[in-house]
Amino acid sequence: MRPAAATLTLALSLVVAGPATTAAAEAIDGDRFSQLVDRAAAGDGAALAELRRVDRVDGRPVDMAAALADRPDDRLRVLQGGSPPGEADADAARRSAQEVLDRRAFHPPDVPRPLEGVLRRIGGWLAPLGRPLRAAFEWVTAESERFVPLAVGVVLGAAVIALVVGRRRMPLGAGPGGRHLASRSEDPVQLERSADEAERAGDLALAVRLRFRAGLVRLDRAGVLRLRPSLTTGAVTRAVPSETLVRLATDFDEIAYGGRPAAPGDVAASRTGWPRVLAEARR
Repeated sequence: MRPAAATLTLALSLVVAGPATTAAAEAIDGDRFSQLVDRAAAGDGAALAELRRVDRVDGRPVDMAAALADRPDDRLRVLQGGSPPGEADADAARRSAQEVLDRRAFHPPDVPRPLEGVLRRIGGWLAPLGRPLRAAFEWVTAESERFVPLAVGVVLGAAVIALVVGRRRMPLGAGPGGRHLASRSEDPVQLERSADEAERAGDLALAVRLRFRAGLVRLDRAGVLRLRPSLTTGAVTRAVPSETLVRLATDFDEIAYGGRPAAPGDVAASRTGWPRVLAEARR
């Protein structure tokens, strides 16, 4: 290898650059680098293309693709040392190579990263949590026998949650068989009599709905609750401090809005539960 080329190879090996920007990067030694520089300077396009893929010379990182992107002929001459073999000044060649390699084209852009330290720290904190989650995900998705049932379960669970939330937010007067909920002028005693008649006739769902309306009218008259058309079961249970009311409201939602058939136990719970609701609300 020529003295000038050897000096330039040494200069390249002392300069740390960012990773090459090409997809097929190559690592070569100093002899190969000098050969490629000479061939490329002589007009060998294949040598120039290979030189642009170089990302390491003698194990030192360089970015030749960026360095040769602009005015490659001038930079190749500088890398050759600008002198015939044996006539190059080693110090001058080193300085020339250093000047070229110190230019911005030889280094990746230094983009400001004001949050890099904070994000790295947060990532370090979250890493222990991510590892078991990743392992669980890989275990589930590794075989369809595990993944498909789990996916179906998640979809069904989401559907059930959406249905329950939707019912809890539905106005009490809406839904199957629902007029607007009792107005303040309705008579709770008459509503309870109608519930008894519906029970005797076998319409247990209507009996539950009528007793629920009667109970809300009584709460309104007791000053515990204010009846309005947009009232929902969720709003009722939040406004009235009664565990009994929560159970009655759940049964009401399932029967009035969810289509669950009413059972004799639902009617009995409605008959005995509403007096307890009033007593709990007045405490």
